Amino acid sequence: MKLYDEDKLDNVFDFITRYQADQGKSPTYRQIMHHCKFSNIGTVYRYIKVLKDRGMIKKDERGSVAIDENLLKGETVTIPLVGSVACGAPITAIENIEGNFPLPVDFFGKGERFMLRAKGSSMIEKGIVDGDVLFVRKQETAEAGQIVIALIDEDATAKIFLPRKDKVILRAANSSTDKNGNRLYPDIVVKECRILGVVDNVLHRL
Repeated sequence: MKLYDEDKLDNVFDFITRYQADQGKSPTYRQIMHHCKFSNIGTVYRYIKVLKDRGMIKKDERGSVAIDENLLKGETVTIPLVGSVACGAPITAIENIEGNFPLPVDFFGKGERFMLRAKGSSMIEKGIVDGDVLFVRKQETAEAGQIVIALIDEDATAKIFLPRKDKVILRAANSSTDKNGNRLYPDIVVKECRILGVVDNVLHRL
């Protein structure tokens, strides 16, 4: 008789993977317990043992768990975390690489990608809040309505891409206004902009 459920096992593995990508460290057993809604720590130990026996995770001398590129089950893709991007007024976007994270292809698919941390509140109506990690598929074109990382002069911002005949509108997803009814995040209208990529996944801040 199995002492674990495959769906719950996948949930544990997914949480460890995403937490490590976001925080740069592994979650505690108690964090795993709360996230996966287990009733006790013993259940976490049981699932961790199964993942370790399958070669999907490793444990260090202190008992911490981690995803390791050489231990991951199945194909992985290494995605760099390359700094921050504005969800507000544009800011200088690409800073030094903060780290590289091997993540399962099943999560994100193949193709060149990078990660950026969101800063600001202009995209909250698309579910993107300050501190979230944006997974960006690197490409130079986009379709209307997609969330892009757009470079304007030397600054980059995450916005909804709305191309027009003779201009490009980069629109926030925050309809908040000031006391005079003016939008706090007005459209950015430019003749052209360089697209660094399209946001195709969001890792919400834990």
